[in-house]
Amino acid sequence: MNFVKRFAVILGVCILAGAGAGLAADDFQYWSRAQVKVIDTPYVDYIHYWEMRFDHDASNTGFWQGSQALAFDFFKHLGLGVNYTYLEAETDNALKTANEFKHQHRLELEASPRGSWKDRVYFRNRNRMEFRWIEGKGSDNGRLRHLAEAEVPVHFKKAPFVQSFFSNDEIFIDFKRRTLNENRVIPLGVTLKLWRQNKLKIFYMIQSQQGGTWSSNQILGTHILIDF
Repeated sequence: MNFVKRFAVILGVCILAGAGAGLAADDFQYWSRAQVKVIDTPYVDYIHYWEMRFDHDASNTGFWQGSQALAFDFFKHLGLGVNYTYLEAETDNALKTANEFKHQHRLELEASPRGSWKDRVYFRNRNRMEFRWIEGKGSDNGRLRHLAEAEVPVHFKKAPFVQSFFSNDEIFIDFKRRTLNENRVIPLGVTLKLWRQNKLKIFYMIQSQQGGTWSSNQILGTHILIDF
């Protein structure tokens, strides 16, 4: 069994384990993102992306965001970035009579070490510091996010549109609460080639969040990447 097959077996075991955890999940959600690379140069890229999240068993729009990002590629094994994000998230009001949306502004600074193993597995570790201004909560809401990802390119003669499989894990550290309060695991994702340099990523995610206790959501996600 070659390396790619072994990796696929490991990912398969992970997704089956995640499906079992879904029996105790709070919600099934669908997250959809569209990303457009507006400017592409050897050292600086300018990117827009938009995201919508559907909760309550994918029947309700509970979150949306838009972001503008600058990505800097000055170093072979290190990516840098600065982003501005505006979002609105649905929340319960004080009287619990109806839900309302609260908005948020975010300045995000990123540093992402990256590398590969014999061009068979590509690794990335995105580290993001978020300075968040949240409606009703002010600006003292700093958060640190660490995402570790592995991606395996594949070449199938009968399915040339399949480019790679990937898996990642992201942790969230809330500075105000001084705690790790969220974890997102993608045990399995696939990257598909659409046309030219444009791609579609499809993934399954388990999102765990800390409120009074820890709870989890099962998420199906799609991410389309458009590169002019």
